[in-house]
Amino acid sequence: MNVKKLGFCIVFGVLMIMTACGTGDQKTENGNGTEKIETPANQPETRETDTPIEDSQNPPKVNDEQSESTAFRNISVSGENGEYVVNGEARVFEAVFFYSVEEGHEYLIEETKVTADEGAPAWSPFELKISIPEDQLPINGTLTLELYEKSAKDGSVINETFVKLEEFGF
Repeated sequence: MNVKKLGFCIVFGVLMIMTACGTGDQKTENGNGTEKIETPANQPETRETDTPIEDSQNPPKVNDEQSESTAFRNISVSGENGEYVVNGEARVFEAVFFYSVEEGHEYLIEETKVTADEGAPAWSPFELKISIPEDQLPINGTLTLELYEKSAKDGSVINETFVKLEEFGF
């Protein structure tokens, strides 16, 4: 075998090995907002991840009236100018839930613990009487009641529900 043929065979072999070694997975954006992982033809078919790609054109929906919840329902608010009565039903673990009131920049009523008559799975009626001094009411802004539970596992806030109490200056 002459030197030229041997050199050609070595170069060809090296190129084949390099090509075979460079066939890793590659991620590309799929049209439906998820990542698609492309694999070589001899690998299993394409799979999609559960993690959506950030989409700045579709921000999360925020309900400014009352958010959906599995822990609170049938909530009604009466009153004005800092004096409010909130009625509703709660289905919460060990009959305990919490509330606070904020105006967008600060809390006017810090976390307050409430004990309902019954715990989950029963729906238990509740009534909150909320009083905020007139000098603490915003000139422009929205008073928002935040109802929530705390996780028995780690104490984190769960099942948040936001209820508009009153708008000022609009």
